[in-house]
Formats: sequence, C-alpha cells, structure tokens
Amino acid sequence: MKRAVRKREAQFRRKSLRHFIYVVVFTLGIVVMFAVSTLWLADRRTNETPLKFSSIHGLSYTSDGRRLYVATSEGLRVYADNQWRIPDGANHNYRGFTGIGSGFFTSGYRDLDISSEGLLGIARSTDGGTTLISLNFEDNLVVDVLAAGYRSYMLYAFIPDETRFLSRGLHYSLDEGLTWQQSGARGLAAAPVQLAVHPYEISRVAAATDAGVFMSSNHGDDFSPLDEGGRATMVAFDPEMGDELYFGFRQLYRYGLESRQTEPLPGPDLSEGEFFSYIAVNPVRDEIALATSRRCIYVTRDDGLTWQQIG
Repeated sequence: MKRAVRKREAQFRRKSLRHFIYVVVFTLGIVVMFAVSTLWLADRRTNETPLKFSSIHGLSYTSDGRRLYVATSEGLRVYADNQWRIPDGANHNYRGFTGIGSGFFTSGYRDLDISSEGLLGIARSTDGGTTLISLNFEDNLVVDVLAAGYRSYMLYAFIPDETRFLSRGLHYSLDEGLTWQQSGARGLAAAPVQLAVHPYEISRVAAATDAGVFMSSNHGDDFSPLDEGGRATMVAFDPEMGDELYFGFRQLYRYGLESRQTEPLPGPDLSEGEFFSYIAVNPVRDEIALATSRRCIYVTRDDGLTWQQIG
C-alpha cells in the first residue's frame, strides 16, 4: 500500500514538474516575442548597409553630431552607429527639408498623400519626425527650396511660380514661417536650386544656381557671385561656426568667409552624369555627408581624402 502511494506521489511530482517547465517555457517565449516586436516597432533597424533610396530630398546632422537624417519621399531614414533605422512617426513625403539644432523644418506631402488636402505647407519637428507642427500654408503650399539657419532658425524660401500666398521669388521669415517678406534678389543670375542660411547671421544667405553660387548679406536683397560661372547644385554653411561654406556640382569646394578664398576638396568618385545633390556638415566633429543624383550617400571624416558609401 505504501509503495503504491509513493508511486502515485512520484507520478504527481513528475507531472507537476512537466507542467511547471511548460509554463516557464511558454512565458519565456511570450517575453522574447514581446521584446523582439517592441524593439522592431520602436527602432525598426535595417540590416542592409548601404541602404538603397528611391529618392533623397535633404540631409542634416543632429546637434550632437551622432545621427544623420535623410529626408525621402517615403519618410525619414536615420544613420547612427554604422546602422540605418526608420524612426517612429508618419512616413511623410518630405520636400524642402532643412535641419536646425533642435530638429528640422520641412515642407512636402502629409502621409505620402500628394493631393491638395495633404500638403504640409511649412512645418517643424523637434522630436525626430515623430510629430510635425504646422507653421503656415498647411493644405495650400509645398516649398521645395527652403533653408533655415541652424542656430537662428531664420527661414528663406524660393517660390518658382506665382501662388495665392507667396509671389514668385525669394522670401524670408523672421518668425519661423508665420510671416514673410520678399527679397529684392538683385544680382541673382539664375533661380536657386538650393539655399543655405548662416547659422547666426540672419541676413546672410547663399544660393546654389546653374550660374554658380551667390551670396547675400542683406536678407537676399543683393547678391554677389563667389566665383564666375560654374554650376552649383548644393550649398551649406558649417553649422557650428558659420565661417565656411561648402558647395559644388561634380567638384566639392569650400569657401572661407574671412579669407574669401575657395579651395577644392577631394570628393567621392562619381559615375558619368552623376552630380552632388545635398550636403550636410557635422556640427560636432570633422565629418561631411554628401548625397548624389544617383541617390548614393557618402561620408568623409578626413576632408575628403577617403569616402565611405553608406547609402
């Protein structure tokens, strides 16, 4: 009798142990699945390096210099710690993307919607694109050529065609896009394809055009060429000091505002017909990022001597 009882007790212990193991394994499985899904949703890191882009509409480094933001027609992409990720937030179709110390200004189409009801107007984000705050022209205007002072947040915009809200030409805003004034743009020999605003001097703006780079120190009323001729498709000030201006088409140049001298810098190898489309200068360390018309992205940390393709 005692032997039978001991046998039943042993069977009960084994059954209880198996049940306990099943519960532990099941619980661990749920925890692991939850952790993986949470990390994927929060970070959505990509394993592909370099990442392929269908479009690029702007580059900017964050103020700590640790992250490079790339604006595309399918949302933002972020490069940090040698890895790409897709940040949280709606996948807007970004246009006129321009970085500032606390985030970025942008225009474009809301949630990839290209209808007139989906226009972003001019908006701002301070949380990496998770939320966008509309500043002006929402549902009424897309500004493709937009630039801001990295520290001053001074805005300039070029409007290629007459609109109900802004007339054709160059405009600037002293209050982050709420009100606008038109610049004279005298001496500007061609329409800007890109603008750059000095990080501190709100009256200084540079324009990249098919006729070269032009600089103004009076809110864009009067421009002077940096060099005679020479097409330029990108332009950017050093965001930390503002004492250097980078620009180029197929050749990268650096212009010193104090020395008034232009020097060529080595750039990445370009294929036939390829040219530079965007440039971002790191505000913390010696690092420059370039995007090209073939939707490639390169980074240099030694003034162009070597380039790493990251996209």
